[in-house]
Amino acid sequence: AIRQLRRHSAAPNVTVLIAPGTYPLTQPLILTAEDSFTTWKAAGRAKPVHSGGRVLNGTWSAPAKPGAPWTMALPAQTPRFNQLFVSGERATRAREPEWGSYFQMEAELPAPHTGRGFIYRGHDLTPLVGQGGAHGAELVVYNSWQASRRNIAAVNASSRSVLLTAGAAIAIEPYANSGSRYYAENFAAACDSPGEWYHDLAASTLLWQPRHAAEDPHGLEFVAPIVAGDLLLLDGKPPQSRGHLG
Repeated sequence: AIRQLRRHSAAPNVTVLIAPGTYPLTQPLILTAEDSFTTWKAAGRAKPVHSGGRVLNGTWSAPAKPGAPWTMALPAQTPRFNQLFVSGERATRAREPEWGSYFQMEAELPAPHTGRGFIYRGHDLTPLVGQGGAHGAELVVYNSWQASRRNIAAVNASSRSVLLTAGAAIAIEPYANSGSRYYAENFAAACDSPGEWYHDLAASTLLWQPRHAAEDPHGLEFVAPIVAGDLLLLDGKPPQSRGHLG
């Protein structure tokens, strides 16, 4: 409405008051030169929320045994998501080892797969055998000041080798924190600690561990991202760009 007004008249500075509530977005909000001299702010003491997420609705099944996660049957074709918010709090994606700890590589793979994987220690990745591809298991590999996130092509328990779908920074050094650290994320066996979750894309299910023993998911809201990338984009094109956004 404001853009239409400005196309037909010299509209002054405009202030948009946003009422309380949650405003879902299915795509980024793009502001252009037409939106210059516009201020958006909450009305009064309101705390409006612009959300790029969608509420997950499905049927919950109670744990089959003590310590097992709850299971939600999601609608078919639910897109893959990498984050989950439970009643406004970011939940922990299932990982091994647990938060604050890491596995360490033992050796690089020989040619022709050098740089595409590594030999793992002991039984660190044995639970991942058969869990690559559609199941969505990932490795987060650290190297000095950077980290790379890689999908798994195959895990071989007999050779203790893991092959990645793309190359990663592989550094095998004899000292701690050498860049050979990594952890595994998003597989069912890792969903074993309070607050963790796992999205099984192939089965279209969500596994979730309560944060405490008495917690029941039926009274909680589960939100997963739907907008890929940024929520807000400023699309200025000289010489049209004017600024003064608030």
